[in-house]
Amino acid sequence: MHTWISIRPIPLCSQILTNYYYASEVEESTFTTLMPKELKFMKGKTFEEIRRVIGTERLREILNYLYSELGMSTIIIARLLNVSSYTVGYWLRRLSIPIRPHKLKEYSRLGYEEKWKVEVINGQTVKTHVIVPNIDLVRIIFFAIGDGSVTQYCLQLFSSEKTLISIYQRRMGKYGAVYKDFWDKEGRKVEYLAEAYLCRLTLNNSEIARLIADHNGLRFDTIAFCLANKELARHGIASLWDADGSIPEDRTKKLGYRAEITQTHIPEIGKDAIRLLTYIGTALKHYRNIQTRLRSFKKGKISQHYKKPIKQERKRYILHIKQKDLPKFAKEIGKYLEHPEKRRRIQEILKTLSK
Repeated sequence: MHTWISIRPIPLCSQILTNYYYASEVEESTFTTLMPKELKFMKGKTFEEIRRVIGTERLREILNYLYSELGMSTIIIARLLNVSSYTVGYWLRRLSIPIRPHKLKEYSRLGYEEKWKVEVINGQTVKTHVIVPNIDLVRIIFFAIGDGSVTQYCLQLFSSEKTLISIYQRRMGKYGAVYKDFWDKEGRKVEYLAEAYLCRLTLNNSEIARLIADHNGLRFDTIAFCLANKELARHGIASLWDADGSIPEDRTKKLGYRAEITQTHIPEIGKDAIRLLTYIGTALKHYRNIQTRLRSFKKGKISQHYKKPIKQERKRYILHIKQKDLPKFAKEIGKYLEHPEKRRRIQEILKTLSK
């Protein structure tokens, strides 16, 4: 005759998991308070002794509940029962309880509630960090899209404008240590910002990096999430303009300037300029009623890089702000630019409008 031990889930469990998001990270003392009778009986006994008392099926129920339903790791279960994690793993396999991967792949995405959760994405179980975006994070993301690079573990921003360097160093510093590298106009590495022509800011934060790009290229779900909010879209577009946009002089126009942004199209690595600029144009029209025009940019144009002429071999696309809507662009987006020279030109446009 078997002795049956109640181990029904109690309401507090779900609340604890909601608070901690990933059960394997919860302190074992939490579960000690949840199941005192069960643990008092099981602690210090071998699994064979427990099985003989409560039966194989009941032992399977208990381990499956702790491991599969609550998501506890073999290490925490071993601490609870005062046995080795190897023993726990052996009995999970013996009782035909599916074993999780030793370490779940981590994934980041934007959302409305900050939390960790285990979910299935593209058929793969991953540990997801849901991050609530703020203005600083959105500006980092869009600047990186325009003038940055991303690896699996870090992101880098590049700028020759010293004012932007200090602004983005402060922003990135909220998410970890920021490292700076400087180069002069000849491409030689230098030690100080004062003698630098180009600066690179590096942030070793894999969660933020994975928000921007993954092995498939740009994370358009991140871009769409930011652009779905009117205020975040304003700052994201302004930051992209700081990095890659321009406000060129054009004396053939009434206001004396144009507003445009250019992106290189490299679809084989997931950099879809057409899709990115279409998203930007759609957001400008939806929130600000600003009309844009997208066209291809001729290949073969010569540009300067460290005073060396470089021929552009990649196809590029350019998004123009229609001249009739340039005043709206200056008021709604331009005022939020942080690049000093581009801000000065926006001020010129606004000054002309006020006359």
